[in-house]
Amino acid sequence: MKRTVKVVKHDKHADIVINDNGDMFDLIACEDCKVTPGKPFLISLGLSMELPKGLYARLYDRSSTPKKFKVSLGHSVGIIDNSYNSDKDIWRYSAVTLKTGHGSFSTIKAGDRICQFEICLSQRATVWQKLKWLFTSGYKFKYVDHLDNEERGGFGSTNN
Repeated sequence: MKRTVKVVKHDKHADIVINDNGDMFDLIACEDCKVTPGKPFLISLGLSMELPKGLYARLYDRSSTPKKFKVSLGHSVGIIDNSYNSDKDIWRYSAVTLKTGHGSFSTIKAGDRICQFEICLSQRATVWQKLKWLFTSGYKFKYVDHLDNEERGGFGSTNN
């Protein structure tokens, strides 16, 4: 049984790239960003999602991201809580630069595949949610016009 994840696209570049040979789902940068040394920045991924209850998402770099763009995901992993699920809760890639000093830096362009994610079982999942996860054979993404959930407060808002 495949579980449904509702998705709102906020940008023409926003998309989930599904690779049938891999375990992760790729995400696309939705804005141009010039990489500069020593300056962390956020890149919009242009999507809001409603993950099934008892689940959360982990964002990772794609294997080519550090070499190609000279950036990495801050803290090596991004966590998208299940409660980050309103129309205004847009997923973002928190980038830190890998190169210091002077020299050429890359530009991340809208449409570049920048990161990937997986859907994981939450430590707060109920027994029923754990059973549903155990019998899940994958995920299908259903694009909708809006999500009917209350805004949590934006990116990085947990327990301000």
